[in-house]
Amino acid sequence: MIKLRFLFLLMLLMVNLSILNAQNTVGLLSIKGTQVSEGYNLFYPYSQSTVFLVDLCGEVVHQWIDFTGGRPAASAYLLPNGNLVRCSRDKDFSMDAFVAGGFGGNVDILSWENKMLYSYTLNDSLYRLHHDVAPMPNGHILMLAWEKITPLQAVSQGRDENTLPNDALWPDKILEWDPQSDSIVWEWRAWDHLIQDRDSLLPNYGIISEHPERLDVNYDTQGGNPDWMHTNYIDYNPVLDQIMISVRNFNEIWVIDHSTSLEEARGDSGGRSGKGGGILFRWGNPDAYKQGDETLHHLHFQHDAHWTDPDALPGQPLFGEVAVFDNFTEINKSTALLVKLDFDTASWTYPASDGVYGPEKPERIIVHPENSIFSFSGVGSSVQRLPNGNVLVFAGRWGYAYEVTENNELVWEYRIPMLNGTPVSQGDVLNFSENEAYNFVRYPDDYPAFNNRDLFSRGYLELNPDEAFCFSQTSSIHDRPVLQSPQFWPNPAQSEIRLQMDPSLQTKLSIYTMQGQTVRQWPQGTRYFPVLDLPNGVYLLVMDGFRPQKLVIQH
Repeated sequence: MIKLRFLFLLMLLMVNLSILNAQNTVGLLSIKGTQVSEGYNLFYPYSQSTVFLVDLCGEVVHQWIDFTGGRPAASAYLLPNGNLVRCSRDKDFSMDAFVAGGFGGNVDILSWENKMLYSYTLNDSLYRLHHDVAPMPNGHILMLAWEKITPLQAVSQGRDENTLPNDALWPDKILEWDPQSDSIVWEWRAWDHLIQDRDSLLPNYGIISEHPERLDVNYDTQGGNPDWMHTNYIDYNPVLDQIMISVRNFNEIWVIDHSTSLEEARGDSGGRSGKGGGILFRWGNPDAYKQGDETLHHLHFQHDAHWTDPDALPGQPLFGEVAVFDNFTEINKSTALLVKLDFDTASWTYPASDGVYGPEKPERIIVHPENSIFSFSGVGSSVQRLPNGNVLVFAGRWGYAYEVTENNELVWEYRIPMLNGTPVSQGDVLNFSENEAYNFVRYPDDYPAFNNRDLFSRGYLELNPDEAFCFSQTSSIHDRPVLQSPQFWPNPAQSEIRLQMDPSLQTKLSIYTMQGQTVRQWPQGTRYFPVLDLPNGVYLLVMDGFRPQKLVIQH
């Protein structure tokens, strides 16, 4: 153990020394503009309250602020209509009953303008939301939650009483929330689908290897830690009406039938696959159901298991393809996997061979081309197949995202420029766990949420940015040409601002708050702008075709 710690510290030192010689240390690190997949990146850094949307150069184009001071818990997603789904928690958790990695409590839906539309809270002595959600096409949200099981309840279901040192188990459940009615309309409980082979006089007794649809109540990789399963990601497939979850502490991904009624979800019959709420498919570690051998152990405390194209139909190339971030492929090495699942549309089942679900190996394993230590993360993290075939990988502990082509060529790198929630300057060196985020999602340029919305730059997230770096690497990142900005004065302004620009140029002018709310607009040709009635503060002055500029109003 001491040797491993020494080697890791040595690697950190080498990383920091190499950073000092690099052009950029945070924000955009490299880009090959003709090969990168165009779009905007969404992330929700730890230790602060804002969700950021940034372009490929690293300039912030939109943000959602939690004015209550909440914290990430842990993912955030942009819906096609422009609303944001955010998992958050209260900053103070000193009195909470459930505290473990990914602990949450709130699922919020915000408008593009940062208005709270809907919110669901679950954090009490018996249940707590955590980690991730899966938005559904019908507007519902699938949510993960822990539920508390007492030692007496656990032992009565065949759990070995000697493996309960913390006096509780927290198996996971899935809740389907309808925001419109603010009600839970469907649920699935892991605790309804157990098997044990210790005591024939207790419920759920059977041969575990013959029942992969159930979970072994005594399988435990965490020495009795209450967070028994640690399910960390959830996804939904509308074509199959199925749910995928990443069960970290079982080293597996599971697929569950969502076409069941509430009653069927509690049992082992019903639904389109006929297995009720039983596990339809599991992959990554057949030892969890006493099958296979170590050669079939492909997942190691993984995150972000999801269908790469959940709308793909049978026969289409991406139908059944799954991406997953494998956190501990080796000591201090993470990889991203693309896995092709075999699904029989005739029987509506996932075939198994000799009791083991395939495939025998992933179709692709993505390794960082330069073996960067930044690509390792023991927790969090995400992976995404992009529209042009590239793959975007995010190592959460380093706040580091990198994009590779199908030939594993590195074409884009970015490091979140924040130190424990506070922006840092270009040139600053960040260490392990200082700029964490849970996931990192790219939305393509033509994503419906961006229709008829201004995605103007509000400047870089980092301080003292190298503004010329991105444009020196490529000219394809921005659709609109960036011209030399017109001049305006005074700044700070008291009662009015005046604009000086080429008379042949005609452009309208707008003033926005730093939260993206429009407070004033003037038509083309205007040169004098009264601001006496605007409150003191910092604003963005935006003119079509030009870089936004900061405007300070100080009466």
